[in-house]
Amino acid sequence: MTVFVCVDDNLGRTFLGKRQSRDRALCEDVLSLCRGRVLFLHEKSAPLFETVPCAQSTEPLANCPRGGACFSEFDALSFHKDKIDTLVLYRWNRTYPASTHLDLIPEESGFSLSEETNFPGTSHDNITRSIYVK
Repeated sequence: MTVFVCVDDNLGRTFLGKRQSRDRALCEDVLSLCRGRVLFLHEKSAPLFETVPCAQSTEPLANCPRGGACFSEFDALSFHKDKIDTLVLYRWNRTYPASTHLDLIPEESGFSLSEETNFPGTSHDNITRSIYVK
């Protein structure tokens, strides 16, 4: 499964149950990397991808099949690390207040950096996309 996650400079993901930020260019990039696969996501993430059909649930990582694509804002990744073969981290390149952080450090969990790209966002001057593979 390919998992897409947004993090700040301190690997923060959410603040009090809410996303730290949103960016239309990032969402377009996620969809381009899905390559026709259905994107699984949490019901709270659905407004980010309202123009395409997605599989919504309260546990998208648990419901996403092997080989599938999942946008994860709220779920702990470590419980599903055996299903994840590609981890795509989008870095906001700034620090936001955070109450939850990434619980799976790619290099410590058997992933290797395969590609890193910077692109301009619609709400951020620069977003870094890092693709890690097992």
